[in-house]
Amino acid sequence: MNRPAGRLLLLIGSEALSRGFAFLLTAVVARGMGLEVLANLALAQSVVSYATVLSDGGLNNHAIRMLLHGTSVARVVSLTLKTQALMAIITVALIVVLGPIIAPSAQEFIWALVLVPIATALSTPYVLQARHVTWPVAFSRILGAVVTTVIGLCLVWMAALPWTLGLAYSAGAIGMALWVCRSSSVTFADVRGPVKLSEAAALLRQSAPLALYGLLLQVVTSLPLLMTQALHESESFEAMGLASRLWFIVTAPAAMAGSILIPVFADKHSAKGTFRRYLLIAVLSGSACALVFALLAPWVVPLLFGADSAPYWPAVVFFISGSAPFYVATIFICRSIAEGTYWVPAVGFALGGCVFIAMSFMLPSSAGVGAGLSWLASQIVLCAVVVFLILLGKRK
Repeated sequence: MNRPAGRLLLLIGSEALSRGFAFLLTAVVARGMGLEVLANLALAQSVVSYATVLSDGGLNNHAIRMLLHGTSVARVVSLTLKTQALMAIITVALIVVLGPIIAPSAQEFIWALVLVPIATALSTPYVLQARHVTWPVAFSRILGAVVTTVIGLCLVWMAALPWTLGLAYSAGAIGMALWVCRSSSVTFADVRGPVKLSEAAALLRQSAPLALYGLLLQVVTSLPLLMTQALHESESFEAMGLASRLWFIVTAPAAMAGSILIPVFADKHSAKGTFRRYLLIAVLSGSACALVFALLAPWVVPLLFGADSAPYWPAVVFFISGSAPFYVATIFICRSIAEGTYWVPAVGFALGGCVFIAMSFMLPSSAGVGAGLSWLASQIVLCAVVVFLILLGKRK
């Protein structure tokens, strides 16, 4: 598949399959270990994701731009991988120390998940993305999901301690990283030698706006769980645990879009109308996801998560409705990154996060409805701000 649309469909298909496996594990955990265990697992993953985002530092997308502008693969891999590995070690250490303070109920899950950001830092998907080679990345996602799901199901079947579920996700991340590095033809010779701190610092400065965007994305994504836990709203915490898992599934195509669309939008020879075509697809896809889930949620939520989850379906509907503006915002964010205006998505997520926090205090918290409505409003603001800033920049 050499056409961008074909590569995107391949990635979306693999991501849908991998997230399907992950969701199978989610449903089994909810039924076998309880909604509180599921919510704590989701909270721990949100906290550990900060280490993943900070170690990435926007360097993956920056590496794609460097490769497309002619920098050698060996040079890009050496700089990027070493810098990301260094950042991963530092951020993982911080997460381990701060975990008991940030998320005391999930600290054991956090310790079991610490290998995820380290494995991710050692992966080199940017090499394949710059070459427009898609299938190894797609297969790696399926491989990681299968490894995680099989180990996780075994742990649930054996009635293991809940925190050991984190080890399943660490194993999946290691499997993904090994496969991607093998497919990228990255060898030890490409990365041997010490990290030059001056080069790492220079590289981080160049990608700092992207790093800020990634950090704000993670902050906003984890806000529903962090705030409901901090406010001691047990029902809302469980509702947001379910909603965040479903959001992970519903937004899979948008999560994959950047892998294909950033190189396409960065290519000066891409066909006219490409952006509008993908924008139309995003509008239709996001709206369809929100509408279908709104119609089916009263039956789907208790079917997947058990009878105890039935009161939470209204909150989940509001939460998932945010996928419509999020899909549209994703297309504009891909364009802004391709054009080098990294600050645009950072501003969008910052304002969206502020709206979520403000509305969370203003709206009632009954069964998570307030948090769900706050999330929907934050995604609308994100979309409006990103679209406005990009169109404003074009006018200038």
